[in-house]
Amino acid sequence: MNAKRGLAIPLVIAIIAILVIAGGAYAYTKNKYQTNIVTDNPQVSQQSNQATTGVDTTSKFNEPLKDRGIIGWWTPSITGDEQMAFYVDTKGVHHYNSYLHERPSYFGTWTLVNNKLTVTHDFSDMNPEVFTVVARYSNSIKLRDSDGIESTFAYKGNYEVYPDFSFKVTQRDTGDTYPEYTVEISKDDKVVKKIVITGSEGKPDKFSISPNHKYVAFQRADIGGTCVFEGKPVVLNLENYMFVQFDTSNIGKTLQSKGITDAAQHVIGLQWLSNNTLQAIMKFGEKYNGVSNCIIPAGKDSFVETINFKVGR
Repeated sequence: MNAKRGLAIPLVIAIIAILVIAGGAYAYTKNKYQTNIVTDNPQVSQQSNQATTGVDTTSKFNEPLKDRGIIGWWTPSITGDEQMAFYVDTKGVHHYNSYLHERPSYFGTWTLVNNKLTVTHDFSDMNPEVFTVVARYSNSIKLRDSDGIESTFAYKGNYEVYPDFSFKVTQRDTGDTYPEYTVEISKDDKVVKKIVITGSEGKPDKFSISPNHKYVAFQRADIGGTCVFEGKPVVLNLENYMFVQFDTSNIGKTLQSKGITDAAQHVIGLQWLSNNTLQAIMKFGEKYNGVSNCIIPAGKDSFVETINFKVGR
């Protein structure tokens, strides 16, 4: 009896010790793999908000946001008018573009250091703008300007870096109503193809390349009249430089489902979900110059929809 009791006590202590160690290991592993998860909740520190030299602790990040967290197309969540693009070219230069009503209005460069986003404009009379990244959500980002005003920007599409391909659009006035656009395609820094777009078409934009680099999608638009702006995604095969035919009837089905006969339409973001699935974020009912509610029948409001397209096989 006494011998059994003598063995039981150390055995209980050993079991308790094992449970404590296992619990500590689980807590460490859980903390290790959850601190940088970006979900619909803000990316916040799982640890206490302890001051760290050079880091704005009010941002509530456990570590500074990296460049890839900024790259993309962004638009204010409230108005949705002005779009911003942050991207990095093949030479590592960090470019910033600001688009108001689909026209580039400001250009510059950007840096992101310890959650401080600095935008330096190409115009000499404009001072650099400094923002603090307060929180990064899965589909939006919250920034605080130098006056302490916080604004949330919604993610509208990717602006990726393509090591092999680049796309440049130039404009030439022909004396007609609409200018002529040339899409210059370069591969490995060498121009391989120029595509001229004439007629009543808007400037090609929103370029997005497929994961396998076989296709590039961008917006082309027929324009004319007070409320005529028909933007739609087109896809170019980067192997033979021919346009790819694919079913775009989803656009009409979207309008029909809302009881709409016709509406001005824009592509405000493009991204590839796979090598053959293209996703377009489209805005209906607003012309590029700010004319709103361009919808038939009248009385309906502008709206944004996400539409998927199947391209190739």
